[in-house]
Amino acid sequence: FPTVWVVASLLPIVGGVALASMTEASFN
Repeated sequence: FPTVWVVASLLPIVGGVALASMTEASFN
């Protein structure tokens, strides 16, 4: 299924955005 590749490619991006927002919130 192509959805597996889509999730695998989007997961690091979503994780990076979530991590960046969490670190930004902690700094503020």
